[in-house]
Amino acid sequence: MKVLLALFPLVLTAFWLPFQADTPTSKGAQPKDYVITEFGAGADSTQLNTEAIQRAIDKANADGGGTVVIPRGVFLSGALFFKPRTHLRLLAGAKLKGSDDIAHYPLIPSRMEGQSQDYYAALVNAYKVNGFRITGPGTIDGNGLRFWKAFWAHRDSMRQLGKSSTNLEVHRPRLLFIWGSDNVTIKDVKMRNAGFWTTHLYQCNNVLIEGCDIRSPFRPVKAPAPMAWTSTCARK
Repeated sequence: MKVLLALFPLVLTAFWLPFQADTPTSKGAQPKDYVITEFGAGADSTQLNTEAIQRAIDKANADGGGTVVIPRGVFLSGALFFKPRTHLRLLAGAKLKGSDDIAHYPLIPSRMEGQSQDYYAALVNAYKVNGFRITGPGTIDGNGLRFWKAFWAHRDSMRQLGKSSTNLEVHRPRLLFIWGSDNVTIKDVKMRNAGFWTTHLYQCNNVLIEGCDIRSPFRPVKAPAPMAWTSTCARK
C-alpha cells in the first residue's frame, strides 16, 4: 500500500474483516452533488439523520455516482455506508457528528485485535469503493465522550476486582472504516473525538491522506486508542 501522509502517522497492524457488504441548493455545491438537506437531513444537532444521509448516498449510487455534500451546520448520524462511485464532501462550517448510542452502529462480522467476532460499524464506512474521496474543509466528529467514560469506568471496575480488561469489552465505533478500496483520498478534513480508532484502512492500495487535522483529547477524559490503522494492505 502506498500511503502519503501530511499531518498524521499511521500505525500498522494485522486485521481481517469479512464484511457484507441535480440541482444543488447549498453554496459550494457542484453538478452531481447530493446535498443532504434535500433528502430530509436537519442541522439542529439533535435530529438523527442516518436515514436521510443514507438516502442521499443511495441516490448518488443509483444515478451512476456523485458526491454527498454536508452543508454548514451540525448533522447527527449513526453508521453510513458509502457505495461505488460515491464520495463525501464537508463544506466550511459543516460537522458530521456521530451518535453516542452504540445501537446506531450495526454489528458486522469483524476481526478486531486478532479476534474473529462481530463488531460495530464505523460512522463512515466504504467497501469496495475505488476512487473514494472524503474532502473538507468541514469536520467529522465522533462525539466519543460517552464511550470514553464507559471505557475507563469498566477498566477501573475490573482493576478493583484484580482482573485485566481489553480494548473490546466496551463497544465503541470507529470514525472511518474503508475496506478493499483503491485510490482513496482523505483531504483537508478535520477529524475529532473518535469513539475508538480514528481511521481504519483495510486492503486498500494507493491512499492519500493530506492536510487533515486529527485530534482527540487527553483531558478531562482521555480518549482511549484513537490512533489510525492500516491493515494487511499490499503495495501495487
